[in-house]
Amino acid sequence: MSKTSDGLQTSVTPGIQNELVQDYSVLTGHVSLQVIQMLNLQDLETSQFVERLERQHQDLVVAKSASVDAQPDELLRVARQHYKLEATKKAIMTFESSASILAGSILQIVQQGMSRVHSSIRTYPHKGRTIHGVSLCDLVWQGRNQAMHYETTAKRADWSAVFATLNVAMPSAFSIAPPYVSRAKSIFDLLGWGSYSVYERDVKFLLLGCRDSEEQPQ
Repeated sequence: MSKTSDGLQTSVTPGIQNELVQDYSVLTGHVSLQVIQMLNLQDLETSQFVERLERQHQDLVVAKSASVDAQPDELLRVARQHYKLEATKKAIMTFESSASILAGSILQIVQQGMSRVHSSIRTYPHKGRTIHGVSLCDLVWQGRNQAMHYETTAKRADWSAVFATLNVAMPSAFSIAPPYVSRAKSIFDLLGWGSYSVYERDVKFLLLGCRDSEEQPQ
């Protein structure tokens, strides 16, 4: 059922429903592609900063070993290395925070489309592939919920069962123990959505029940 502009309820046939979902997929596709490209770029930049951090750690060790006499210039060199290292750490944290937000937005886009197909995760018709014992459907739906509401984990966590299962296979990536943080980027990476073709295939199945790019709804 849907509502018209005057508040009256109208029934939506499966054919019209499919058209609405297809339109949603097309309209959000370009935005999703841009976000995925941004995430891939951030992954590259983050890896470069991680390499820089490793070099700075080595430089700091060398600077400390050379400052045994505690001369002013030697101590200044150590302080500079500390400053560079901390600045790089902060940059990596910023990249990771930004990536989490972007990944959460991708999950939000897909989950909103899923809500147009069916309002309940328990009886959602298109479960999809399984990763570490969790269906594609549950990964996206509960991954989005965790990303948007992780601060409430201690009080209300509908996603706890999904993440408990994932945590067995990948403890460091999917722990929901304090401190609570969004795991959106971990879900994004697990799904392999850095490849837009994988993302597109999964979304098409979740929203339309198409198992590959060649299948179209009847």
